[in-house]
Amino acid sequence: MATDYRDESGFSQANHSMAEIAEAIRHKKYGRDVREAMAQGFEAYDRVTGELVKRMNDVEKKVDDLRNDFNQYKQKDDERYNKLKKKVDSLDEQLNSGMPLDRWLEEAKEDN
Repeated sequence: MATDYRDESGFSQANHSMAEIAEAIRHKKYGRDVREAMAQGFEAYDRVTGELVKRMNDVEKKVDDLRNDFNQYKQKDDERYNKLKKKVDSLDEQLNSGMPLDRWLEEAKEDN
């Protein structure tokens, strides 16, 4: 299929869609118009790529922030778990030792 290069109209500096740029590259008759269309296409590609890279960096930062928050909450949760486990183990020890509860409570207050 032969391509028709008869479009003699110029290619303005205005912002064009990628479809319009592709159409100009395919059909403009004069090299200066084709070059302008190609330049605008590369500029548009650069803008879009730059925006995507910025967005990806923002998302990566948010993911890192969420990961750090999760690790902090997990550490606090682990500390609470260990504290509760220590109390449960102490209660279990008291129940198995036969020590009277009031005496055990006094000793537990002294330990804290």
